[in-house]
Amino acid sequence: MAVEFSSSRFLQMVRHGGRRLWCSEWSGLKWTWLVSVICAAVPSSSQIIKNRSFEGEPGKHKSPLNWYKCHHQSTPDTQPGFWEVTTPASDGETYLDLVTRGTFGPHAWTTEDIGTSVKLPWEVGAIYTFTMDLARSDQWGHDSWYGWVPYTNPVVLRIWAGWFECSRDEVIWESPIIEHTDWRTYEFTYIPTKPDMTYLIMEVDWAYPDSFYFGNMLIDNMTLSATFPEQECAFHMPNAFSPNNDGINEFFGPAAIECNFTSYQLSVYNRWGNLVFSTNDIDGAWDGTFGGQPQPMGVYTWMIRYTAIQRTLTEKTTEEHVLSGNVTLLR
Repeated sequence: MAVEFSSSRFLQMVRHGGRRLWCSEWSGLKWTWLVSVICAAVPSSSQIIKNRSFEGEPGKHKSPLNWYKCHHQSTPDTQPGFWEVTTPASDGETYLDLVTRGTFGPHAWTTEDIGTSVKLPWEVGAIYTFTMDLARSDQWGHDSWYGWVPYTNPVVLRIWAGWFECSRDEVIWESPIIEHTDWRTYEFTYIPTKPDMTYLIMEVDWAYPDSFYFGNMLIDNMTLSATFPEQECAFHMPNAFSPNNDGINEFFGPAAIECNFTSYQLSVYNRWGNLVFSTNDIDGAWDGTFGGQPQPMGVYTWMIRYTAIQRTLTEKTTEEHVLSGNVTLLR
């Protein structure tokens, strides 16, 4: 029995995993000239950011779980309940605060930052969509030998991607000046241009040039989704060939392949379903013989099995695909 797929079974297979296949020309239930496979990843709601809602034991100079400060004068806090900050969390139980400092005190002229690692590198060309809730506290402050020091001025947030822990190698986003004291959600996108970066760094900064003042920002509920660029796996399969030593169309195989395979097999069957040719070489092609003997003219069935990398937000996996069609051997 010859090996072939009906169009309904073929499309059902392709829809699995959220991907699309189509053919520019087909005859009956068999695919002919061009089989074009589009492997397009859909947006994912999975998280690659650890502790996106900044949960942890509230405390002064305590970073949320899985987050770390990037310099010794950075002392992030897990809120609420300290430095007079009482704003409830927008998600979960706790959130992060970062501050800027003015021109006096033991940490004068400094700003705070914090970082974390991500599960997989930021992928060049992918579109990452972030949301996060930001606010300002109008109560933040503490007593000192100078008296009461309010940290209530508005600041900006800058987010970076990095190759190393705390390195700032590409700007992801810079917020507007956050003046409001209620939680508001901000959405922004990031398209990496540098490969293999695996860190996320956030820092606050003074909002105005040459201004050094005490300010704060509250940060909570970061989400991330991604859309990955389409990967096209294109096979141009001729529907006839003529191995007659005239130098034209002597071999049968894909005329063009564009795909990032992890495995590949081309098989050809005669009309009785017997295997007459098989290769795992992407450049391999059938010369119309079996066991060194020319095969008769007629219609043969071909099948391609391959696996290719499929990308989601949290992992890379491989998925098997099967394509089939007919080819006519002419002499």
